[in-house]
Amino acid sequence: MKKILFVLLILIIPIAFLIFNDKGNEYLKPYVGTYLETKLEQNMSVEVQHLKIDLNYVEIDALLNDLTKIKAQGEVSLFSQTLDMNYTLKSDGFKTFDNQVDINGTLLGSFTNLQVKGEGETLKSYINYALNIKDDVINNIKVNINQADIASLLELTAQKAYADGKIDVNINIPTFKDMSKKGKAKIVLHETNLNEEVFKKEFKVDLPKKTVITANINSKVSAETFELEGDIKSNLASLKLSKTTYNLKSKELLTDYVLTAPKLSKLIFLTKQKLNGKLRVAGKFIFKKDAFNLQGKSTSFDGTTDFNFNGKKLNLKMHKVEIAKLLHLVGEKPYATGKVMAELKLSDIKNLKGTFKVSTAEAKTINQSLKKELNIDFEKAIAFSLKSKGNIASNLVSVQSTLNSDIFNYRSDDMKYQLKDTTLISTYLLEIPKLSKLTTIAGKPLQGDLVINGQMNYHNTLEMRGSSKSLGGNIDFKLAKQQLNTNIKDVSLEKLIYVLDYPQVFKALLVGEFKYDLAKRQGTFTSRLNKAQLLSNQLTVLIKQIRGVDLTKERYNMTHFNAVLDKDIININFKARSKNVLLELPIGRINKATNTIDTNYKINIEDKDIGGKIQGNITKPNITIESSSFIQDKVIDAIKDKIPSETLKDLGLDKMETETIKDTVKNLLGDLFK
Repeated sequence: MKKILFVLLILIIPIAFLIFNDKGNEYLKPYVGTYLETKLEQNMSVEVQHLKIDLNYVEIDALLNDLTKIKAQGEVSLFSQTLDMNYTLKSDGFKTFDNQVDINGTLLGSFTNLQVKGEGETLKSYINYALNIKDDVINNIKVNINQADIASLLELTAQKAYADGKIDVNINIPTFKDMSKKGKAKIVLHETNLNEEVFKKEFKVDLPKKTVITANINSKVSAETFELEGDIKSNLASLKLSKTTYNLKSKELLTDYVLTAPKLSKLIFLTKQKLNGKLRVAGKFIFKKDAFNLQGKSTSFDGTTDFNFNGKKLNLKMHKVEIAKLLHLVGEKPYATGKVMAELKLSDIKNLKGTFKVSTAEAKTINQSLKKELNIDFEKAIAFSLKSKGNIASNLVSVQSTLNSDIFNYRSDDMKYQLKDTTLISTYLLEIPKLSKLTTIAGKPLQGDLVINGQMNYHNTLEMRGSSKSLGGNIDFKLAKQQLNTNIKDVSLEKLIYVLDYPQVFKALLVGEFKYDLAKRQGTFTSRLNKAQLLSNQLTVLIKQIRGVDLTKERYNMTHFNAVLDKDIININFKARSKNVLLELPIGRINKATNTIDTNYKINIEDKDIGGKIQGNITKPNITIESSSFIQDKVIDAIKDKIPSETLKDLGLDKMETETIKDTVKNLLGDLFK
């Protein structure tokens, strides 16, 4: 036994010398630093700069992360395993900004039951804290931080300077061991300005200037879960969180939320398109094991809008959403009212794959808006129904649509829309069973029906092409940038005149061009009439009575009709020639607003002229004769044959030659027929 004690004594003496001697302390410093580094998290570096260990006293100076100086000194009893020490933490600033750390505190208790307290300055604010470490379990945690600097906090956590403001943190947690006991935590974010430049650089987001955010969050904390409720508000939107729980073990987050955006126009940096109105969405958010699910419901546009999104799939459903509110949302005037039902299913968001369908109910136009904004006047609301469905595959959207209304029916079965370059191509069928219902839009009475087959294209601007055989022959048109160009070939003039609700004057096949500027309401019409035949009308009846010539029996093979349109005024020019007859309307005007005509006419029949005016309502105008060489000759012949010689003598004409008499009367009649 004596030998054993002697050996132990020999071993203890040098160890004690090593521990309690200054040189021994120097040897221990790197080992202590390494030990502390292993106990600390986040790869913090520890450099022990001074170490002194006596039997009941310890001093240690260390540098943490080359920034923060730590000093601790006080009584430490290895035999009773107790300590009573004071410590300080000091730092003159971080790498990119000034942030003084100056904290004083105490360590009191035993190695198995230690009380830690501290107070001072950090994050440009005052902090005080206290906690108890018992059997390696932290209890009775109390932390109060008032007006902490957010920019400093972001820097401390190696984050970008996303914001500049102040934050209060108050924590009171009894224990993490007993799950039945819950602590409390309160976070108050004072008015904090978001850094627009940093957001643009890091997230490519153009935040509005002076975006301010505040928050007030209350939490209950236990060993395994966090429960919190609170409000996060800004001048852009607000987010209310409730029933929020986070499980530390499963790392599962559950929360109910209400998102409110009072002015959607302020969120253009997210939507990339200016939106109007306000939005309120309520729903749930679930996050677990790197997967999430976001559910929401909104009644902001009347009806309901529901969605379910998990980052990979999206399901969205609209039920009886108001059309006028959707139009207002995208910046359009309320051209229509009614309900929209829609469903969007994206089965693969990454590759943009899915289906959709849209329909309307109780839909009708709002005539006041159409008249004011688009100068389209239906005089009353027009009921319509829309049905559309399609597929989305990568960047290609394929659509089938039908639009039925009181005025027209539209169908497109093969619309293709490229999302990447925003181009569209589609064929369509447009049926107008009663053109009379377009009278107010056309600015004049219409009748009959019309069927158009065509194609539309969109690339930066909309272009529509169409073709119709409803009037016989072909009518082909192109509409782009509000310019309408129409080619007409072998169209029945009778059918065209019938559609335009004008009196039937000619029977012919029409070939021509019509060019019209929809914005200026100006255009030109040039045409020729093939195999033209004049139909019976007031003028042909009058000519037949006077001349005995039936103009309807003639065939006019050299015929043209031209017009210049300027809003409601149509200036016309017409010429028709047959073997024996030349018929002209050299200068004429039609007023669509009053449905009147005012034109001169000239008719030459076998070198005999008849001229006059056609005026009044276009459906039944007044036709007058103002000059006629044929009538003059008739009157002269009548004078010669019917006036007695005594009468000529009384007039002093008995000695005049016949030709002289004719010239005199002709001049007189010419004055009358001017």
